[in-house]
Amino acid sequence: MIRVIEELLRISGGDGDFIKVGSPTPPDLTGIDQVLEAWSEERGRSIECVLLLGRVHRLLSRILAAGQLTDQSQREVKRLLRVIEFHRE
Repeated sequence: MIRVIEELLRISGGDGDFIKVGSPTPPDLTGIDQVLEAWSEERGRSIECVLLLGRVHRLLSRILAAGQLTDQSQREVKRLLRVIEFHRE
């Protein structure tokens, strides 16, 4: 441990200018509050999207089960259902 201190003193010119003395300043919580608020809003939007995807999935499944789609629409609905299932996992 002494060697480490001696090495630091040697590098700094021996005057201890690398040592910071004083009481620590309290952190600025404004930035933290802003980050937490943004995270909370994003999390809320994410949850809403997951819920909406579930509703869309159920609706498309019912439409597909009714069997009143053109071949092209049926393929598109199946593709959308696969995409939704992939993103819900």
